[in-house]
Amino acid sequence: MPDQIQSYKLVCGGGLNSNENHLDLSDNNPGSATRLVNYEPSLFGGYRRIEGYDEYSPDYGEVTVDGQTTGQGPVLGLAIFQDDVTNSTKIIAARQDAGGTDYSFYYYTAYIGWRKFTLDHSVTRPMTLNGLTVKKLRHAVFNFGTGNKIIFVDGVNPAIIFDGDHWEELKSTNAGGYEAGSSHNSGVSTGGGPQVINAPSVVDIFENTIFLSGHEANRATVAFSAPTSTADPDGFYTWTSAAGAGQIAAGFDVVQIKPFRDDLFVFGSNSIKKISLDTNNNFALAQVTTNVGCVARDSVLEIGGDLMFLAPDGFRPVAGTSRIGDVELETVSKPIQATLVDLIANEDMT
Repeated sequence: MPDQIQSYKLVCGGGLNSNENHLDLSDNNPGSATRLVNYEPSLFGGYRRIEGYDEYSPDYGEVTVDGQTTGQGPVLGLAIFQDDVTNSTKIIAARQDAGGTDYSFYYYTAYIGWRKFTLDHSVTRPMTLNGLTVKKLRHAVFNFGTGNKIIFVDGVNPAIIFDGDHWEELKSTNAGGYEAGSSHNSGVSTGGGPQVINAPSVVDIFENTIFLSGHEANRATVAFSAPTSTADPDGFYTWTSAAGAGQIAAGFDVVQIKPFRDDLFVFGSNSIKKISLDTNNNFALAQVTTNVGCVARDSVLEIGGDLMFLAPDGFRPVAGTSRIGDVELETVSKPIQATLVDLIANEDMT
């Protein structure tokens, strides 16, 4: 007896769902995916293939100088910087020196390859200091009216700022702060003051102010620079109380800091607070939640107008609501809960 074959139109949609039984999905949510490899839901319906990546320079793929073995290990950080001094876009990378205990900064030049910052731009930093080892560099790009600048933090050394012309470290031992008008043509100069933290691992910009946190020896502290002004456009180099810099005690170990709308959110592993400007233009700390936190420092990203982060029970957004000053924290990843639980349990979230 011939088989009776019927056609059925199935629309691929609904996203990834790894939590439900296959039979239930076929009845209640046909077209949803239970396993995706190099695919993602498309904005236009169905699924699209992830396009992947390509080499920035096939001839100089590795961060080395003139093809020599001048670096070892993984690239510690990579940043794109619009250099006002040379009116060019710089690709900046950091990597440990081959056979050494330091790491150096490199920049890429088309048709030439990678070069170390040398001469008046020379900057080499320890990989290990005070029992801590550099694992990753993070950065923030800003412009407060005096040109583009980029600040790097590594969790071991002081924060360092590059403005296209020179490097400036921010150290707490320099109580005098930044010396306006100095030439800074002999390597790394020093700014800072007593309010800075010497080994931050996270950095961001909020209200024209640099914020630092994540020092392993002082995990609950969020430090901020002096404000900028017309009279002192480089005030962020100064970290003294008299100039307006200060520190805020978060009350928990800080995992990440990230601005969203009019607030700077401070994430802990099981708590979230926010820093805002009060009526006197002072930074004030307020509670957001005490039973939700972030487990992965680099999972905090702004996507589609919301601030997303990985919590112990899945991805959650810091999203605005119709109520003034209120935020939404409801989880958005229930269909892939099992996948995320496995990820958190088996991967290094730091």
